[in-house]
Amino acid sequence: MQQRRTTTQNADRDPMQYNRSDSSRSSGAVRVPPANRTREGRINNSNSAQGYRDPRMNPRYGAQGYRDPRMNPRYGSQGYRDPRMNPQYGAQGYRDPRMNPQYGAQGYRDPRMNNPYGSQGYRDPRMNNSYGSQGYREPRMNPRYGAQGYRDPRIEAYIRQRREAEIRAERTRRAELERRREAAREARRQLEEQLKREKKLKRQRQRKIFYGRAVVCLIVFVLLAVITAVFAIIHFNSSPDSPPSKITYVYGGDEVRKVAEAEAFRNGKMYVCFNDVADYLGLSVTGDTEKMKFVFTDNEDYSETGSEGNGREEFVTFMMDSRTVIINDQTVTLPADSFMFGEKVWVSIEFVEEYMTGLAVERNDGKVSISMIVDVKQSTDKETVFLPVSLALKNEGPIDSPGGTSDSENNTPAGAPDQSALSFTTDLSAYEKYMNPENAEEYLLLVNNSKTLDGSFIPGDLVGVINTRADGRDTQYLRNCAAKALEALFIEMYAAGHTDVSVTSAYRSFATQEYLHNLYISNQMEANPSLTWAEAKAIVLTYSAEPGTSEHQTGLCIDMHNLSSADQSFRYQAAYLWLKDNAWKFGFIERFPENKTEITGISYEPWHWRFVGRDAAWEIYSQGLCLEEYVK
Repeated sequence: MQQRRTTTQNADRDPMQYNRSDSSRSSGAVRVPPANRTREGRINNSNSAQGYRDPRMNPRYGAQGYRDPRMNPRYGSQGYRDPRMNPQYGAQGYRDPRMNPQYGAQGYRDPRMNNPYGSQGYRDPRMNNSYGSQGYREPRMNPRYGAQGYRDPRIEAYIRQRREAEIRAERTRRAELERRREAAREARRQLEEQLKREKKLKRQRQRKIFYGRAVVCLIVFVLLAVITAVFAIIHFNSSPDSPPSKITYVYGGDEVRKVAEAEAFRNGKMYVCFNDVADYLGLSVTGDTEKMKFVFTDNEDYSETGSEGNGREEFVTFMMDSRTVIINDQTVTLPADSFMFGEKVWVSIEFVEEYMTGLAVERNDGKVSISMIVDVKQSTDKETVFLPVSLALKNEGPIDSPGGTSDSENNTPAGAPDQSALSFTTDLSAYEKYMNPENAEEYLLLVNNSKTLDGSFIPGDLVGVINTRADGRDTQYLRNCAAKALEALFIEMYAAGHTDVSVTSAYRSFATQEYLHNLYISNQMEANPSLTWAEAKAIVLTYSAEPGTSEHQTGLCIDMHNLSSADQSFRYQAAYLWLKDNAWKFGFIERFPENKTEITGISYEPWHWRFVGRDAAWEIYSQGLCLEEYVK
């Protein structure tokens, strides 16, 4: 069948064309143009084709070498295998002689095909090629409607079924796609709901944690507040100003009194029964309900009945329901009122602590202990000696001296002080040569605005002051004699109970004083920018000397007090009152008294003390002078 299709196709071509034989494919064949070769190898040599393998070919007509002698070469029919073919119409190469060549049908495998319409190369001869249908595999197809390539006329139903199936498949696919989309939307919706639920649960957990922490913090805060309140109550109850239920008073180691808080405290101030103090010290008592007087005396003739003593006794008078107290004819105001409860006088315990020397007062845990201070140097194993108890404010009356008599009008003694009047509570014999030096004139150096020192003046015997304030500052320095006399002063002052005083400044060099003076001027100008340099300097000169005019350069003066910084309020301290009455014994004077500012040119400085030696100090103190007046 394959061979027939090949022959038919070759026959449909122009009979004058040449066919290429199989033998020409060998390596020895002569290659001729395609127009002069037939497929069967039977070459038409009418066009001078030479070299044909078959000598039987007729070169005149080109009809030589035909295998079938029944072929009529007149009409140019060559190579036909079936002699029944009518070559009149040019039909060549038909394998089936039943084909009607009248219509020019060539190469049809089925002779029933109508080839006048030029249908060539159809595999099925029953196909109608009048409409140009070519290559249909199924001859039953109707080509009138241009249907090509249909295998079966039932294909339309098949196509419809297939299309319906495709439509149904498409619908199914779309439905499945929609179902998947809906499932995805549902899954997304469920996921969102789950996330919302989880977020809500998370917020609830966070809210619970927050509220839990808040409750815990509140509980902790309440507990801390309660604990703080408890400690505050404990501290308040244990503080001296906050009384316990009972207060026990002990004098010299013996319990004398135990009272309720109503008797021991008033307005937050602690009180002590001064009658008990008087009994412990052996003081004499006189007075009435308005005022009560307690006298310090060793005279056996002195009594409540009228003996006036020798006139040298110390005394204190308390005004009832008043803060006023008279100490050796000097009026003092206490921080709380004195009052009488029953027949006993109750005074603020601060009076015993500040205005009485030789007594030790301790307050702790609802217990008040008052006892005399033991003189360690005078005491022995067999005998205990106590320091004498006295009042801090001394009598301003005369002190007898062997060199002269007293003036009854101004109470000013003549000559040097009586050494018998110099009584110390401690043994200061080792310091006597320093307190009352032989070369006393050396220590009367006057330095002020009119009498100055240059920058080269530096004392040659400076030593460290052991009583320098321990707040990190450098050790202060004084000349040796003044430093030793100051040591004796502090020993006696501490024995009197004033242990909070310390030295804050002593010797200053010219350069140091210059630096401080300029610093004070700058501070004044910063505090008041409207001031000029001269105006600020004029203000500073009222409390700070210029370089070369400061006593600190002499190495003979000190600043001492018990305040955080030097201030005129030191005058109200008991330590100042003690210094004012006792500093002369050690050779020191108050350098810038309150009533001498016009002479000294410096404002009142109760903390500034100058060493001049005992004799000069006594005269300056007793006559109420300042150094400028004394050395004039």
